[in-house]
Amino acid sequence: MRETVFFRLLKEKEKAQALLAAITAEIQGTHNEWTHRVHQEAFRVMPGSAFAYWTSDDMRQKFRGLRVFEGNAGAAKQGLVTSNDFRFLRCSWEVSGQRIGFSGNDTLTARSWVAFPNGGEFSPHYADIPLLVNWGNRGAEIKLFERSVIRNEEFYFLPGLTWPLRASSFSPQVRPSGSLFSIRSYSILAEAENQLPYLLGLTCSKVFDFIFKMLLGRYGFPEFIVGVLKVLPIPNPDPQSRTILGSLALTT
Repeated sequence: MRETVFFRLLKEKEKAQALLAAITAEIQGTHNEWTHRVHQEAFRVMPGSAFAYWTSDDMRQKFRGLRVFEGNAGAAKQGLVTSNDFRFLRCSWEVSGQRIGFSGNDTLTARSWVAFPNGGEFSPHYADIPLLVNWGNRGAEIKLFERSVIRNEEFYFLPGLTWPLRASSFSPQVRPSGSLFSIRSYSILAEAENQLPYLLGLTCSKVFDFIFKMLLGRYGFPEFIVGVLKVLPIPNPDPQSRTILGSLALTT
């Protein structure tokens, strides 16, 4: 089995000097914090054979020994792309409360504006939703706009979790029922609504963030894309542990 040497210098300001020191230490057979030796076959257990050389083989094996997120813990979905936010989006304070809807049927009336998470900053567990989208007549006007993209409409208005695409750490937030979701604020949906607190606690954990970044191959403000979330390994805790984790998530 072939072994490869990797030098990880992301935290070093003087990278040239650090690289020279790492190579010198490698030649001399001296242990150092920059150098990682990994057999190439170790990457095969990870989806896409991601080069997560900086972590342990035990962590990489989690991708083989545990279930994946999609189909076992919940579903991760992309949402709406208006392709013309200036036309279809408004700040919540610009729209009268009497014109805000919370269901598809509401949008058949004058309540055509619906809460619309569309990105945002790092904010684990909770964040305000400052934007509304014009979903009048179940999105009729947006659907007529040829550049718009509407995905997974059947999940609109259901409660879930959402998160900003790019952030320092993975930071899912509660997305209440009666809202839509976008391409920049994906959504996690559970098979049962009472499982959402558990999923919030699980996905807000530092361990989940570490594994997510491990597969992305980047730790500094990566894009937490939905396709990678689908294949992340997850535990299978007993019902009591799920309840405890869910309670902690709601009280944090």
